[in-house]
Amino acid sequence: MINRIRSFQTGLITARASGLSERQTFAESISTLTEEQIRTAAENIDNKIADDSPAAQLLRRSDTSCRSIGYMPASASSNRRLMYGLCDKFGIPHIFFTISPDDERSWRVRLWANAGCNMTMPSLDCQESICIADYKVRRETRIKYPGACALEYQSIIQTLIKRLFCWDVKKQKSTKKGIFGT
Repeated sequence: MINRIRSFQTGLITARASGLSERQTFAESISTLTEEQIRTAAENIDNKIADDSPAAQLLRRSDTSCRSIGYMPASASSNRRLMYGLCDKFGIPHIFFTISPDDERSWRVRLWANAGCNMTMPSLDCQESICIADYKVRRETRIKYPGACALEYQSIIQTLIKRLFCWDVKKQKSTKKGIFGT
Protein backbone atom coordinates (compact mmCIF):
# COMPACT_ATOMS: atom_id res chain seq x y z
CA MET A 1 0.00 0.00 0.00
CA ILE A 2 2.86 2.37 0.83
CA ASN A 3 4.31 1.78 -2.65
CA ARG A 4 0.98 2.84 -4.22
CA ILE A 5 0.86 6.00 -2.15
CA ARG A 6 4.42 6.88 -3.12
CA SER A 7 3.75 6.22 -6.82
CA PHE A 8 0.73 8.56 -6.80
CA GLN A 9 2.39 11.36 -4.80
CA THR A 10 3.52 13.24 -7.90
CA GLY A 11 0.15 12.83 -9.61
CA LEU A 12 1.86 12.31 -12.97
CA ILE A 13 2.59 9.27 -15.07
CA THR A 14 6.27 8.46 -14.95
CA ALA A 15 8.03 6.84 -17.82
CA ARG A 16 11.34 5.09 -17.77
CA ALA A 17 12.86 5.39 -21.20
CA SER A 18 16.42 5.39 -22.40
CA GLY A 19 18.13 8.74 -22.08
CA LEU A 20 15.73 10.09 -19.43
CA SER A 21 16.64 10.93 -15.90
CA GLU A 22 15.60 8.41 -13.26
CA ARG A 23 12.36 10.19 -12.18
CA GLN A 24 11.47 12.36 -15.20
CA THR A 25 7.72 12.36 -15.78
CA PHE A 26 6.11 11.55 -19.10
CA ALA A 27 4.87 15.13 -19.40
CA GLU A 28 8.40 16.44 -18.87
CA SER A 29 9.83 14.03 -21.42
CA ILE A 30 7.38 15.00 -24.19
CA SER A 31 7.73 18.71 -23.48
CA THR A 32 11.25 18.65 -24.93
CA LEU A 33 10.49 16.63 -28.07
CA THR A 34 11.53 18.03 -31.42
CA GLU A 35 9.69 17.71 -34.70
CA GLU A 36 12.41 15.38 -36.00
CA GLN A 37 12.04 13.01 -33.03
CA ILE A 38 8.28 12.77 -33.58
CA ARG A 39 8.73 12.23 -37.33
CA THR A 40 11.33 9.47 -36.71
CA ALA A 41 9.04 7.79 -34.17
CA ALA A 42 6.12 7.91 -36.61
CA GLU A 43 8.24 6.32 -39.36
CA ASN A 44 9.42 3.61 -36.95
CA ILE A 45 5.84 2.81 -35.95
CA ASP A 46 4.74 2.70 -39.62
CA ASN A 47 7.66 0.39 -40.47
CA LYS A 48 7.00 -1.84 -37.42
CA ILE A 49 10.38 -1.03 -35.90
CA ALA A 50 10.55 -1.35 -32.11
CA ASP A 51 10.81 2.12 -30.60
CA ASP A 52 10.39 2.97 -26.92
CA SER A 53 11.30 6.63 -27.16
CA PRO A 54 9.07 9.28 -25.54
CA ALA A 55 7.93 10.36 -29.02
CA ALA A 56 6.83 6.82 -29.89
CA GLN A 57 5.05 6.49 -26.55
CA LEU A 58 3.24 9.77 -27.21
CA LEU A 59 2.12 8.61 -30.67
CA ARG A 60 0.94 5.21 -29.40
CA ARG A 61 -1.03 6.79 -26.55
CA SER A 62 -2.64 9.43 -28.76
CA ASP A 63 -3.52 6.79 -31.38
CA THR A 64 -5.28 4.77 -28.70
CA SER A 65 -7.37 7.69 -27.47
CA CYS A 66 -8.06 9.38 -30.83
CA ARG A 67 -10.50 7.06 -32.54
CA SER A 68 -13.21 8.28 -34.84
CA ILE A 69 -16.60 8.93 -33.27
CA GLY A 70 -19.17 6.21 -33.99
CA TYR A 71 -21.56 8.27 -36.09
CA MET A 72 -18.92 10.05 -38.21
CA PRO A 73 -18.06 9.06 -41.80
CA ALA A 74 -14.51 8.04 -40.81
CA SER A 75 -15.88 5.54 -38.30
CA ALA A 76 -18.40 4.20 -40.82
CA SER A 77 -15.63 3.75 -43.36
CA SER A 78 -13.43 1.96 -40.84
CA ASN A 79 -16.26 -0.32 -39.72
CA ARG A 80 -17.28 -1.04 -43.32
CA ARG A 81 -13.70 -2.04 -44.15
CA LEU A 82 -13.64 -4.31 -41.08
CA MET A 83 -17.00 -5.85 -42.06
CA TYR A 84 -15.83 -6.52 -45.62
CA GLY A 85 -12.69 -8.16 -44.24
CA LEU A 86 -14.76 -10.37 -41.93
CA CYS A 87 -17.10 -11.26 -44.81
CA ASP A 88 -14.11 -12.18 -46.94
CA LYS A 89 -12.67 -14.41 -44.23
CA PHE A 90 -15.83 -15.99 -42.77
CA GLY A 91 -18.46 -15.46 -45.49
CA ILE A 92 -21.60 -13.35 -45.50
CA PRO A 93 -23.20 -13.13 -42.04
CA HIS A 94 -26.33 -15.12 -41.38
CA ILE A 95 -28.63 -15.62 -38.45
CA PHE A 96 -29.60 -19.21 -37.88
CA PHE A 97 -32.76 -19.81 -35.91
CA THR A 98 -33.55 -23.42 -35.15
CA ILE A 99 -36.30 -25.09 -33.23
CA SER A 100 -36.31 -28.71 -32.13
CA PRO A 101 -39.43 -29.62 -30.19
CA ASP A 102 -39.29 -32.77 -28.09
CA ASP A 103 -42.33 -34.76 -29.19
CA GLU A 104 -41.78 -37.34 -26.48
CA ARG A 105 -42.28 -34.76 -23.74
CA SER A 106 -45.03 -32.76 -25.44
CA TRP A 107 -48.48 -33.26 -24.04
CA ARG A 108 -50.00 -31.58 -27.11
CA VAL A 109 -48.96 -34.52 -29.34
CA ARG A 110 -51.45 -36.61 -27.38
CA LEU A 111 -54.09 -33.95 -27.98
CA TRP A 112 -53.46 -34.01 -31.73
CA ALA A 113 -53.54 -37.81 -31.82
CA ASN A 114 -56.79 -38.04 -29.84
CA ALA A 115 -58.61 -35.12 -31.45
CA GLY A 116 -62.23 -34.92 -30.35
CA CYS A 117 -61.66 -36.94 -27.18
CA ASN A 118 -61.72 -35.47 -23.70
CA MET A 119 -58.24 -35.56 -22.19
CA THR A 120 -57.22 -34.89 -18.62
CA MET A 121 -53.79 -33.68 -17.79
CA PRO A 122 -52.18 -35.20 -14.71
CA SER A 123 -51.94 -32.94 -11.69
CA LEU A 124 -48.68 -31.12 -11.05
CA ASP A 125 -48.41 -32.66 -7.58
CA CYS A 126 -49.33 -36.22 -8.55
CA GLN A 127 -47.25 -39.25 -7.65
CA GLU A 128 -44.14 -40.05 -9.64
CA SER A 129 -45.59 -43.36 -10.86
CA ILE A 130 -48.51 -41.50 -12.49
CA CYS A 131 -46.12 -39.09 -14.22
CA ILE A 132 -44.00 -41.98 -15.54
CA ALA A 133 -47.11 -43.82 -16.77
CA ASP A 134 -48.29 -40.65 -18.57
CA TYR A 135 -44.82 -40.25 -20.11
CA LYS A 136 -44.95 -43.84 -21.43
CA VAL A 137 -48.37 -43.16 -22.98
CA ARG A 138 -47.02 -40.01 -24.66
CA ARG A 139 -44.03 -41.95 -26.00
CA GLU A 140 -46.27 -44.69 -27.41
CA THR A 141 -48.58 -42.08 -28.93
CA ARG A 142 -45.63 -40.42 -30.66
CA ILE A 143 -44.59 -43.73 -32.23
CA LYS A 144 -48.14 -44.76 -33.13
CA TYR A 145 -49.20 -41.38 -34.59
CA PRO A 146 -46.26 -39.63 -36.30
CA GLY A 147 -48.73 -37.29 -38.03
CA ALA A 148 -49.62 -35.84 -34.64
CA CYS A 149 -45.94 -34.89 -34.20
CA ALA A 150 -45.98 -33.24 -37.62
CA LEU A 151 -49.12 -31.28 -36.72
CA GLU A 152 -47.54 -30.12 -33.46
CA TYR A 153 -44.38 -29.03 -35.29
CA GLN A 154 -46.47 -27.17 -37.90
CA SER A 155 -48.38 -25.44 -35.10
CA ILE A 156 -45.13 -24.32 -33.45
CA ILE A 157 -43.70 -23.00 -36.73
CA GLN A 158 -46.91 -21.10 -37.55
CA THR A 159 -46.87 -19.52 -34.09
CA LEU A 160 -43.23 -18.49 -34.52
CA ILE A 161 -43.86 -16.98 -37.93
CA LYS A 162 -46.96 -15.10 -36.81
CA ARG A 163 -45.94 -13.97 -33.31
CA LEU A 164 -42.13 -13.73 -33.25
CA PHE A 165 -41.39 -12.82 -36.86
CA CYS A 166 -44.67 -10.85 -37.25
CA TRP A 167 -45.01 -12.16 -40.81
CA ASP A 168 -48.29 -12.47 -42.69
CA VAL A 169 -47.94 -15.64 -44.77
CA LYS A 170 -50.89 -14.85 -47.08
CA LYS A 171 -49.81 -11.27 -47.90
CA GLN A 172 -46.07 -12.16 -47.81
CA LYS A 173 -45.15 -9.08 -45.80
CA SER A 174 -44.56 -8.14 -42.20
CA THR A 175 -47.34 -6.82 -40.01
CA LYS A 176 -44.90 -5.00 -37.68
CA LYS A 177 -41.28 -5.37 -36.58
CA GLY A 178 -40.50 -8.90 -35.47
CA ILE A 179 -37.57 -10.16 -33.40
CA PHE A 180 -35.11 -9.85 -36.29
CA GLY A 181 -36.36 -6.44 -37.42
CA THR A 182 -38.21 -7.73 -40.49
